[in-house]
Amino acid sequence: MNTPHHCAQTTVQEQPLQQRLKKKLQRFDEKKEEWVVGRKKNHNSASIKDEAIFMLEKLHAIGYKPVLLLGKETKKKESKCEILIPRCTLSSYAKEYLQKIGSFYEYLCEGWNQNSCGNDEITLNLTPCDPMEISATVEQMSPVVELISPVVEQMSPVVEQVNPVVEQMSPVVEQMSPVVEQVEQMSPVVEQVSPVVEQMSPVVEQVEQMSPVVEQVSPVVEQMSPVVEQMEQMSPVVEQMSPVVEQMEQMSPVVEQMSPVVEQVEQMSPVVEQVSPVVEQMNPVVEQMSTKEGQGLTPK
Repeated sequence: MNTPHHCAQTTVQEQPLQQRLKKKLQRFDEKKEEWVVGRKKNHNSASIKDEAIFMLEKLHAIGYKPVLLLGKETKKKESKCEILIPRCTLSSYAKEYLQKIGSFYEYLCEGWNQNSCGNDEITLNLTPCDPMEISATVEQMSPVVELISPVVEQMSPVVEQVNPVVEQMSPVVEQMSPVVEQVEQMSPVVEQVSPVVEQMSPVVEQVEQMSPVVEQVSPVVEQMSPVVEQMEQMSPVVEQMSPVVEQMEQMSPVVEQMSPVVEQVEQMSPVVEQVSPVVEQMNPVVEQMSTKEGQGLTPK
């Protein structure tokens, strides 16, 4: 793209140079696909870029001020743009406007169709802007540029470090897309569950409040575990005792009927205690009498 200081003049008839260029383009179109395959196969596509840079130097040497804008679509379907200029010195506002040109070129790349229509050509006749308008705009933008430029300089190393990481992460992001779709499908279920979770929150708070009590009880439970084991071991004995318990339950009416007799016996206990010494004293006499009676009954 050239920027002369006067409008380009157009002629009705084609110049010989234009005719030769048109023929060269036609011959290139005939062999373009074969040429592209050969370049990609031999991995020397970068040499074309080197030739373009060298051509910029040639144009600059004969008095032109060439700028080459390159844009290419990445694997992530994004436009990666690059600005090539020959070796020269640019002022601060020239660098600023060159960056603006690059920003506008990115929008142009978004509407770029790689497939050519054959004979369509685009020719731009450029007219330079008013220098006074440019200087006024530059003066207005200079404070903003001064504020932004340090931030841009600080961020450029970070961007360079992040770009390789982003390229490495792109396959992972592609693999995660089915998971993201499943999560989006689960959103209605989450919406249904959320009221239940809100209702359960008081219960959860109560459980959290019970945690100190649980901590205090846990040692007691650990101490009781041997007792529980012994009780589990006693379960066969308890099962064997169950018939006895049933019989005792059946005897409960008899026990209830005997309770008045037991009470009377308990009331007689003082009398029994008084009589028992007399009975003990009478025991020898009773024995002697029983002996005599036995001798009297024996035959003579």
